[in-house]
Amino acid sequence: MSTSFSLLSSIWKNTAPVLIIELRDKQDLLAYSAIFSSHTLPDCVEKNFSQEIDKKEKVFPSYQEIFQSKKVFYFFPWADTLLEDRSEFIAGMKESFTYVSNDTNIASLLDVLMLASYTYDTFVTKKRSIHISYWTPQPTSPIDVELRQKCLNAVCRARDLVNLPPSLSTPKDMVQSILSFPWKRTKVTVLDKKELTALGMNLLLAVSAGSDNDPYVVIFERIIDNTLETYSLIGKWVTFDAGGIQIKPGDAMFDMKMDMAGAAGIVGVMEFLDSIDSLECNIIWAVGFTENMTGWSAYKPLDIYKAYNGTTVEIHHTDAEGRLLLADVMSYVEKNYNPGHIITMATLTGACIYALWYDYAWVIWDDEAVISQLELLSKDSLEKIWRLPLNDKMIKSLKAEIADIKNIAKTEKAGSSIGAAFLTYFQWNAKLTHLDIAGPAYRNDRLGYMLKWATGWGVMILSDLIRSIRK
Repeated sequence: MSTSFSLLSSIWKNTAPVLIIELRDKQDLLAYSAIFSSHTLPDCVEKNFSQEIDKKEKVFPSYQEIFQSKKVFYFFPWADTLLEDRSEFIAGMKESFTYVSNDTNIASLLDVLMLASYTYDTFVTKKRSIHISYWTPQPTSPIDVELRQKCLNAVCRARDLVNLPPSLSTPKDMVQSILSFPWKRTKVTVLDKKELTALGMNLLLAVSAGSDNDPYVVIFERIIDNTLETYSLIGKWVTFDAGGIQIKPGDAMFDMKMDMAGAAGIVGVMEFLDSIDSLECNIIWAVGFTENMTGWSAYKPLDIYKAYNGTTVEIHHTDAEGRLLLADVMSYVEKNYNPGHIITMATLTGACIYALWYDYAWVIWDDEAVISQLELLSKDSLEKIWRLPLNDKMIKSLKAEIADIKNIAKTEKAGSSIGAAFLTYFQWNAKLTHLDIAGPAYRNDRLGYMLKWATGWGVMILSDLIRSIRK
C-alpha cells in the first residue's frame, strides 16, 4: 500500500472520503465548535466527556455529510496512552482520510500518521494507494512540517532496505541503491574488494570469504568547516548472516536479513541530513557491506587475521562477525579522518534482546557528552536506550594466547558488553559510543508506530543528535 501525505491549509478544503476528528479533552471540543461554527458536533461527543469510556470503544462513527466526507469518526484517545491509541487506530485505516487534531505538537502527530501507516507491499500483487491529509487549528510552520516529513521518509527508506529479501539485497545491490540517491551535499566514496585487500582490512574480508558476493565499504563525507568537531558513525551491513561455519539453527535464520539494520539507519540519517544546509559539525559516516555465509572459502574457528590497525585476532566464533567488520571500518575512519567522536550502531548481539527485550537499544562506553544527549533525546521517544556496563575485566577477557585478542570471551555471559569490549581494541583518540540495536531494529510485534518487522530505529534519534550539536 503506497501512502502519500499533505497538510491542509483549511479544514474546508478537505476532500477525503473519511474524516477523523481527534478529541482528547473538552478544550478540543470547544476549539472545534468555534471553528466549525454552525456545524454542531453530535450529542454523543459531549456526553462522552462526562462518563467513563470502555477503552475498546474509543471510536464513534457518524455518517453525516459534513466537511465533504461521507464518513466522520470521532476518535477519543486516552491521554496516558495517546501514542499507542493513535498508532493502533491509524495502522487499521485502509482508505484515504483526513485527520483533524488540536495537538500543538505537530511532530508527534506526524510521527504516528507516517510511521503507523507504513506498509511493505513491494511483493504483494494487489496493491492499494491511500492519501492521508491532516489539519490542525494550531499555527503550523510549513518549513517545520516539511523537515519532519523528510526525516520520517528517511525512516521509511531504512525500513524498506531492511525488509528487502536477501536475494535482492546483496552488498553490490545495496551499494548501487545508495549511489542512486541524488546526493547534494554529501561526498560518497566506495571501496571495493581490491581496494580493501590493498588497505589490509582483513577482518572484514575474512567475514566475506564464505560468500560469492564481494564486500564493500562506503564512506559518506559532509565537511562543513575544518574548525568544527567531526562526528563519525560506523555501521554494520551484513546483508544475510548465516553464522558462517558455526551456522545458526534454522529458526534463528528467519530474522537474519535484518543484520544490516544499523547501517540502513545510517543511510537514512545521511539521506535526511543531506537535505539540510545548516549543520554545526562535520560528519564522516562509514558502512561495511558483506554476507556471512558458509562457502568453501569461509573463515574458520582458530584462524588468525591481522586487522587494519595491526592487531591480530584469533577467531573463536564465526557468528561473532559484526564486531570484526566494525573494527576494521572504525579504525580506518579514525586513522584517515581523525574524528573526535565515533558512534557505532549495529544489530550486534542476541544477548541485547535477552537483557533488554525488543523495546530498548543499549548504549555503552566513554563518550559521556554523546551518551547523555542520546539519553535525553530518548526520553520522550520510542527510540529508547539503556546503559550497560563495560569494565577492564571484560576488556581483558578478550586477550588471546597465540594472538593479540580473540573475538569472543571464554564465558558466554555479558555478551553485549563483550561485543563492545572488542571494539575498544580499535579505538585510538576518538571518544566511542556503541549502540546495539538488535532488539528494537526488527520486531516480532508492534509497539506504537514501531511496527512488526523493520522499524528504522536510529534515524530520528541520531538525526536529532547531529542537529543538536553546536559550536
